[in-house]
Amino acid sequence: MPGTAWGIRVPGEAWTVGLVRGALRVWLGTVGWADGHTDDIVTATVEALIHALQHAHPTRIEGGPLWLEAGVVASPGSRHVEIALRPGGATSADELPAPVRDLTAAVDVHPTDGPAWDSHVLLRSHPNP
Repeated sequence: MPGTAWGIRVPGEAWTVGLVRGALRVWLGTVGWADGHTDDIVTATVEALIHALQHAHPTRIEGGPLWLEAGVVASPGSRHVEIALRPGGATSADELPAPVRDLTAAVDVHPTDGPAWDSHVLLRSHPNP
């Protein structure tokens, strides 16, 4: 992801959800993201992470790593956050939980050359001036 400013690699275990939630919230604060928009980004990311933990191939996830990367993309008068998650455990955005789709401006699922569950999920936040 171009301009990646934050990244974390975590084991595919349920306890990592709280770790990711807290680390992402701290990073968003350091880049000056407005509190009202922070909750949406964190909730959508955590929901996508939980989905990946539940639906990615068990032998890959069982102790295997998940990667999350985030960056702020700026354009004149606006900026948004992009967050990438892999493996994403989905073959389309429709498979992801409703909060992931509802709390973001866009969700893209990019397949890889490997199995369908080993996709990359890209979340794009709503703009924040």
